[in-house]
Amino acid sequence: MGQSLDRDKRYEHLQKEVDRVVKVFGYQNVSVTGHSLGTAFAILVAKVFCDTIKCKWTPHLILNKRNFINQRYINQFIDQENCRDGGFKA
Repeated sequence: MGQSLDRDKRYEHLQKEVDRVVKVFGYQNVSVTGHSLGTAFAILVAKVFCDTIKCKWTPHLILNKRNFINQRYINQFIDQENCRDGGFKA
């Protein structure tokens, strides 16, 4: 059985650090980033934080188009956008 990210000690440490930095600089001036597993932690920390302060949150993803795994996500986002527009684009 896998471990939940929000119960991981690294997540707890990151959450405390984000809380500390936000108190110093304000949430509008803080970005949380990560790579691979760090991205999962960053997204979770940002989502929980925004839910806590009741603000709108939109993740901004930067994906390497040449990476095979990323290409699958990019294609998924393109498909979702095409469906939202009511049609398919070539």
